[in-house]
Amino acid sequence: MRYVTWALLAAAVLAAAGAVGCEQGGAVATGGAAAGAARIALGGKAAAARSASVRQASAKDDASQREAATDDAPAQELQSDSVIRAQAALPPPGGDPTADSTEEPDSVGALFVNGVQTCTASVVDSPGKDLLVTAAHCIYWHSYHQDVTFVPGYDSGQRPYGTWVPGHMLVDRRWSEYSDPDLDVGFIILQPLDGRNIQDVVDGNRLAVNPDSAMLVRVSGYPVDSGQVVTCVNWTARQAQYQLRFDCAGLPDGTSGSPWLTDYDPITGTGTVVGLIGGYQQGGYTSSVSYSPYFNWHVRNLYEQAIEGQP
Repeated sequence: MRYVTWALLAAAVLAAAGAVGCEQGGAVATGGAAAGAARIALGGKAAAARSASVRQASAKDDASQREAATDDAPAQELQSDSVIRAQAALPPPGGDPTADSTEEPDSVGALFVNGVQTCTASVVDSPGKDLLVTAAHCIYWHSYHQDVTFVPGYDSGQRPYGTWVPGHMLVDRRWSEYSDPDLDVGFIILQPLDGRNIQDVVDGNRLAVNPDSAMLVRVSGYPVDSGQVVTCVNWTARQAQYQLRFDCAGLPDGTSGSPWLTDYDPITGTGTVVGLIGGYQQGGYTSSVSYSPYFNWHVRNLYEQAIEGQP
């Protein structure tokens, strides 16, 4: 898990906010810095992993929920490590690259919940110029998180482009109802800041669906213990029918939601988002192997709901 599980934050919770269901497959919520804090229980490479007992209980709960799911959430057979490496021509264990601190595009930023850095998100191109993509578990766990903020270009406490607040958040109903790892993708529609939308300030990345299994991608995210973005480049591989895998050391808690970019242009600082850290094991239980739900038409539908601003 690469996001923070906030058992300690629960003590600071002031009020719970209910989520509003979306009839066309999504579950949407409004939110802002002034909203009362809902119960925080983040997981994956969102920061501070849950205890083994809580993780085991959650896994059992997720399994029972998935048994009740429809064919939209099919069971998957996971491939072995050796098979994945052989098929994708990945190096043997220990030969993978390591994420390094580097200057990154300002479209990538740190995601905060109740003022605590938990995840990573990135700006995606949209007609409204106001859209982020991240892992669903970064914004929804039993209910939508409150007091969520986004800081593009975050650097050791510095906020060069300000702090942005959601107007709406959206996850697929199969995530909100079943915690389906194949739908661990969420969108955040940001409110304007000082009369400008986020894409008026920083560039946005394109979004693509139905990508190849083997792609050379650039993954950038914010480990919680550094406050600075790290980046790694490597090939992806198929983990399961609806899951991709990315091998790179140095992507710990806080990197959930980190975009997987192809066709990266260093001049514009933009690329095409074809995945993100999330999905299986909520992005991965170790800092050396990461996962992404496969971006298919379900993700495209969710994106279209987000840009249409459907309640």
